[in-house]
Amino acid sequence: MRILIADDNMTLLGSLAGLVSSFGGVEIISQHTNGQQVLDALESDPTIDLVVSDLQMPVMDGIELTLRLKELFPTVKICLLTASDQIETIKEAMHAGVDGYLLKNADRGELETAMNMIVSGNKFYSPEVLTLLANDPIK
Repeated sequence: MRILIADDNMTLLGSLAGLVSSFGGVEIISQHTNGQQVLDALESDPTIDLVVSDLQMPVMDGIELTLRLKELFPTVKICLLTASDQIETIKEAMHAGVDGYLLKNADRGELETAMNMIVSGNKFYSPEVLTLLANDPIK
């Protein structure tokens, strides 16, 4: 699995890259601090399977990145890994076409499972996210 990682926090970016690179069959192609850098990297190498991205980043956030990825690179999957558990943000990400939405409190196993499921063509949402969605009143 060929992946790109994006997070504007350099410490978290490095830690996440270290963790993800320990998963079997994963090759981290590059690390970025905003969505525009991810798009630029994909222009050079569109054979990426998955982008794991933070939601809140400068220049281009995770929602805008998702919209642009789905338009320009429709075969590339995207998983947002974020601290945001705001129901409106989750819905906005879903409408943008995100393939996965995990909270940053996810453990190693959940992240690895999510990545494998997403690359296999499935959607993955953290259990906390599913609970928030299930408890949201229909308007």
